[in-house]
Amino acid sequence: MTPLIPDFRATTKVKAFALNALASAIVIVLTIQVKSSLDTYFNRDKHLHVVKTSLASLSLTFIVCFIAAFVSYGLMSVVFGYGGGMLVEGA
Repeated sequence: MTPLIPDFRATTKVKAFALNALASAIVIVLTIQVKSSLDTYFNRDKHLHVVKTSLASLSLTFIVCFIAAFVSYGLMSVVFGYGGGMLVEGA
């Protein structure tokens, strides 16, 4: 499959690091936003300025982070052709 932006592939260390940083940043930003939203939702003591983290909030954040990673790497694969080097031949 041909990437949408074929000229920016992970052919050098700098490009590979930049693409990996982009994928990681997408996942991290989504995870932080979801965690913040879930902590606000699950925090029943809204008048306190202390944020309490519940097990439900952590569990849902993990699931959303896992899905966000799949989506992020899938988009990076389509746009930049990223991730082909992670495949093992003949496995």
